[in-house]
Amino acid sequence: MESGNPIDNMKNWFLPKITDYWDWTQESIKNFSLEIMAVSPKDRMQQYSAIREAVKEHVRVLPDRTLLDVMYVAADDIFKEGNRTTMGGSAFQMYLEASAGTLYSLARERGCYLHYLVDNMYEQTPDGMRRPLELYGGWFSATGLVYICPQHLALSLMQADQHDPGQYFALLPKYIEEAIAVAEQAADQCHAEFMHYAFLNADCSPDPFPFKSSMSVAGFPGVVTALRTEAPVAGSSISVYYPQTGG
Repeated sequence: MESGNPIDNMKNWFLPKITDYWDWTQESIKNFSLEIMAVSPKDRMQQYSAIREAVKEHVRVLPDRTLLDVMYVAADDIFKEGNRTTMGGSAFQMYLEASAGTLYSLARERGCYLHYLVDNMYEQTPDGMRRPLELYGGWFSATGLVYICPQHLALSLMQADQHDPGQYFALLPKYIEEAIAVAEQAADQCHAEFMHYAFLNADCSPDPFPFKSSMSVAGFPGVVTALRTEAPVAGSSISVYYPQTGG
């Protein structure tokens, strides 16, 4: 008896709404990532291809203003899901590359750019900083967003100076000002190269982080700037700055 065509048995990846691919209230990233990893490697590649084509079709019919909304909602859902999950790894990153990576690549082709800013307080312990230092970089990079985080950059600076990573929290006060300056330079470079980015300030201070470079270009043509200062939980809100029109 012949087996069915694997394409015929493949999940229909054209979801009702484009935001369904990352809906954090449904744990979409985790559930879809694990669902795909359960199939054979060959079928897995077909699933990722189907996701890319489905997202491409969703984006094709979106007006630019709606696309800007989708861009920041997707990034915020990814951040919320990352804040909650206890899992990670290549399965999540491959799913994010196929889904959100397609979204942000197509948006860039249309001259639409996301600057996603987060100023949240994190406990300065290995467990409290695990996501900013170990998880978010891989997740956002997979989507095509440059990941900028002063605390993460401070670790890179320490490693460049050949310090033991185990001394991170003891050395952080010495490195954080330089790391913030490097972060602002990274944002400037993203502006110059028309790149999407996620800029996370993950300190333990209640003082607002200024995001000087990012806010200086808020309202520029094609740029949607989303600023989250509240914790990424249900019912929280973010501030959104759209491209200015008229004048």
